[in-house]
Amino acid sequence: MFGIFDDTKFPNIYVTLNTIENDDDFTIFCNKWKSYDEKRIHYTFIFDATSVGYIPVKYAYKMSNFISKLKKQKATTNDVFLEKSIIISNRWYVDTLLYLIFSLVKPVAPVYLINDKKKVNQLLLQLQINNAFYQDDDVTFFPN
Repeated sequence: MFGIFDDTKFPNIYVTLNTIENDDDFTIFCNKWKSYDEKRIHYTFIFDATSVGYIPVKYAYKMSNFISKLKKQKATTNDVFLEKSIIISNRWYVDTLLYLIFSLVKPVAPVYLINDKKKVNQLLLQLQINNAFYQDDDVTFFPN
């Protein structure tokens, strides 16, 4: 399975990403993502991409299309409740795919890319105190 969702610390949802096997994996991932908007409660995704293997580039395009649909839904019905995402990645290939995705379409909500799992709690705390742009040389920020 591409994404394993752990919502035991809701509104923070921890998602462990693995290597994507096929289109069904991607569809299941997107459907699970959308299920959190159906709860109509604001939430934050923390994606752990440190164990991701090779992902075909076609999934970057599929993800950009998925994000575009979410953005349209947010603009027309305001039914998207994602507040922000934190992506933990220490793999250049994953980072490259993320840059590709966000060059095609801006994220639904602000995205913070970090390479160290140990910094997640610090980042979450800082964003709780001040939800404005977070300045840190170890954090890459993608505005929505």
